[in-house]
This record gives sequence, C-alpha cells and structure tokens, in this order.
Amino acid sequence: MYVATQGVQATAMFLFPMTHSFAVFLALVTVAAIGQRGAQAVSGALVARISEPGERTRIRSRLRAVTNLGMGIGAAAAGVALQLDSTAGYTLLILANGPSFLAAAGLLLKIPSVGPMPRPPGARRMEAMRDRPHFALSLLCGVIAFQHDVVPWSCRSGWCRTPRRPVVAFHTAGDEYGSGRSVPGQSNPLGE
Repeated sequence: MYVATQGVQATAMFLFPMTHSFAVFLALVTVAAIGQRGAQAVSGALVARISEPGERTRIRSRLRAVTNLGMGIGAAAAGVALQLDSTAGYTLLILANGPSFLAAAGLLLKIPSVGPMPRPPGARRMEAMRDRPHFALSLLCGVIAFQHDVVPWSCRSGWCRTPRRPVVAFHTAGDEYGSGRSVPGQSNPLGE
C-alpha cells in the first residue's frame, strides 16, 4: 500500500506539466493529496508493525530528519527555479519530483512485507466504523486535512495559461502575483 501511495504521487507530478485547465489541476492536486495523506497513515502503521515499541521514536525521528532534508533540497531547487524564471525550469523542477517518489517506492520494496494486524478475539469486523464519535472525528479530520493541500495549491499558486508558463508557477506572498491582485496580461483562475 505504501508503494502505491508513492506511485500515485509520482504520477501526479508527471501529469502536472500537461495540465492546462484549472478543474483538471484541482482534481490532480486532490489525487496527489490523497497519496500524500495515505502515505503518512501507512508510514505510521508500518513503523508500528516492523519495530519494537522502544525504538519507534528513534525510527520516526530519523524518518522526519530524512523528510526534512528532502524538503530542504526541494526548497533550494525551487529557489533556483524561481530565480531562473523560465518555463523549462519550472517544468523540470516538477518533473524531477516524480522520480523522487519512485526512488522512495523502490526503497520501500526492500522492507519486508507485513500482513494486517490480527483481529483481537471477540472483536467484530469494522469495529472502528461502529464507534460513531471516532468515525465522525476521523471524517472531520480527513476533510480538514484536504484543505492543507488543496487550498494552498489552488489559491496561492498562479495558474498561468500564457505560452511562457504553461505550468503552475509558485509565487511568494510579497510579489504582485501572490498578492491576489490580477496582473495585466495574465489569466486569473479565480476569475478576478
């Protein structure tokens, strides 16, 4: 399952540069967010299954450190792409992210496969789904989690349909694009 979530995210990265409508872009961001959130959930379960209780914190801290390193490298690459300000640079940056997910999937294939946890004796099937307060809270958290990915991607990204930038161009909050104002000669996906 973890490998599949990495594949979903890689596929989304490969498809982003080919997306030319806001509706398709929003759907693709949603799929990528599902892959990301699924990976986080599966990661926690995998760590719990393959490690001893005393070493789980150490394993999770190493995973967090590696994740932070990857995000730092990605942020540096994004900074270079923004400075170069070219369609090719933005496209290359997005496309280069796809193989990073495939590399992660390849590394995950080296981890021994583990089956699902056995059901405790006397427990009914889908026990968690019968706990209505738990189910309602989980559903609410899931809906709120999507805003973490979809809203920033769709509202803070400039969707450029000009020939110069056919892909998503990220802008800082201080520049004219990130301020929410329409820029002459640029299409605005929000219709403002």
